[in-house]
Amino acid sequence: MAMRDPHLEGWLRLARCRGIGARGAESLAELAGGADFLADPDFEWLRRRRLDEVTCRRLCDRRLSKTVAAELRWARRHGWSHIHRDHPRYPRQLAAIYDPPPVLCCRGDSSLLTEIPVALVGSRRPTRYGLAMAARLAAPLAARGLVVVSGLAEGIDAEAHRAALEGGGATLAVMATGPDRIYPSSHRALAERIARQGLLLTEAAPGARITPGCFPRRNRIISGLSWVVVVVEAAERSGSLVTADLAAEQGRDVLAVPGRLNEASAAGVTRLLEDGVGLALGPDDVIGALNPSLRPFLDAQPADDPLARGHDPLPGLPDEDCRAIYELLPENDPLELDTLLARAEADTDAVLTILFALEMAGLIEQLPGSRYARRRPD
Repeated sequence: MAMRDPHLEGWLRLARCRGIGARGAESLAELAGGADFLADPDFEWLRRRRLDEVTCRRLCDRRLSKTVAAELRWARRHGWSHIHRDHPRYPRQLAAIYDPPPVLCCRGDSSLLTEIPVALVGSRRPTRYGLAMAARLAAPLAARGLVVVSGLAEGIDAEAHRAALEGGGATLAVMATGPDRIYPSSHRALAERIARQGLLLTEAAPGARITPGCFPRRNRIISGLSWVVVVVEAAERSGSLVTADLAAEQGRDVLAVPGRLNEASAAGVTRLLEDGVGLALGPDDVIGALNPSLRPFLDAQPADDPLARGHDPLPGLPDEDCRAIYELLPENDPLELDTLLARAEADTDAVLTILFALEMAGLIEQLPGSRYARRRPD
């Protein structure tokens, strides 16, 4: 039989009690003298502490006790664990937001909660360029020891998770659903891989229904966990902009990857840049936005050739296409765009997408007169 943890049971009771919420849970734990005093609450004791009668009855309801016990049994049976507000691994930056989750339900390596996280978020319907840039940022950031945080959604989120894992690093997926449901269901294999090599995390209970409010609540955790939030692509009314706004409210640095002006997926990013957020053209921009006190804990930057690594440098684009376009550019002389397009014998839009991605990756540069050249090492 598992040992009881009064702190966990108290926080879980607060988290699952109807009508309390994250802010209320924090206040009630303080009023009680600690969440552990709420593991087996006494109605009269709570009333003497001037707690209203309705909340007292809800906290002391036997059905709530059964709900808490059932969730703990479910978690043990399915390999999940709980990190509560008093746990040493509860992230201090998350605890500092306006409405920190009382309990985090986790599967995987929970020690990642004590590492340095950065968030990459963006469109569920990204362009090839957006996918390329998500991967271009995620892989080297993970290789440097940062934990790449995202929301397990389609598009940019999934690409950031995959690239972080393929880059040999760790990723953390914040789920909008309960731990018993992967959404979208097409990401079950990805979620299993993250559970093996990273961390799945949710504040929701098993069996929780998906509602529109689940996603903004998840987004506040993504931004609250992360020291820097990067928006890769976002339409004008994207949920990623909600994450960016939450991050700004929480005092986080927000960066954006510039997109192509004719793409609808760039409209939200353009608005962010107009509002004055920083540019994210490569991993160094993200690292540069970190608090200087965190940078000494990062791993040394790999010194290998960006086009000769063991993983695809731009996973959103076919590797052979990237290399083919790159190698069409002479070693020393720039090449006019029309000449490059004629030699590429490929779709013009696809070539322009690759050129833009290579430029953002710091591998080539655009010169006056619509000419392109390989970027020389500094």
